[in-house]
Amino acid sequence: MQTQEQKRKENSLKSTYFNRYLMLRYSLAAMFFGNLYWLLVQLFNWTLYAVIPIVLLISSILAIAEQFKMYGTKEVYLTKTRLFFNLQLIVQLLLIVLVLCTDQISIIFPIFTAKLNSKMFIAFVLGLGLLISLFSLHRIRLILEGRDRALLRLQQLEKIM
Repeated sequence: MQTQEQKRKENSLKSTYFNRYLMLRYSLAAMFFGNLYWLLVQLFNWTLYAVIPIVLLISSILAIAEQFKMYGTKEVYLTKTRLFFNLQLIVQLLLIVLVLCTDQISIIFPIFTAKLNSKMFIAFVLGLGLLISLFSLHRIRLILEGRDRALLRLQQLEKIM
């Protein structure tokens, strides 16, 4: 039978392992709601471009489910999360090119016009999404290689406990 202190330590370790992926979950949430907003905007003027946020939303839901699967385990499951951020990165790059080099902006994002100010604003927002994806992929690589700072803290915590 476990004592109260042992349970507390075990729960502390579980939540610390889960928190190792905190920034990835925040990034997933930001991308999920950004893609959801884009889909809602597409509903006003349905085009084939609406398929893109649908695919991204499905992919992000799979990645979010993968994140919850990791609670209470030391195993690293980041296959779907990495796939999502790679997909998001590719889409962000393609959208930046389409927005800046074509007049498709009012079709891709129906609430914006093809004026330079709109193009620059959308390119800026897409650039932020691109940076989030790059940062997340870098973080995933560090986690998979066991070189993230959170793992070092976890190993120190396990020694103490």
